[in-house]
Amino acid sequence: MTPNKAKPFLVYSDYIIKKVVGTSFSIRRKQEGSIEVSVVTGIVKVQNNFESAVTSEKNREVTLTPNKKVTFFPKNETMLTGLVDQPVII
Repeated sequence: MTPNKAKPFLVYSDYIIKKVVGTSFSIRRKQEGSIEVSVVTGIVKVQNNFESAVTSEKNREVTLTPNKKVTFFPKNETMLTGLVDQPVII
């Protein structure tokens, strides 16, 4: 498959939605129930799929670029951003 930035697509995974824009990424479910999305190349927009009063508008979407990750915790509907554990040279 060839990346095509003109045709992004959505990936639904449990409680979050990923908008993928010409990229390579990974999604992992951790033992404690959190979900981690990390980006190798391109851009991924991760959105909280919950419709509740707990989540503020500013905490509903995170844009990830290479070597960035977000961990989503469903219990309290929070997203924690950071760097991947083993960054690659861009």
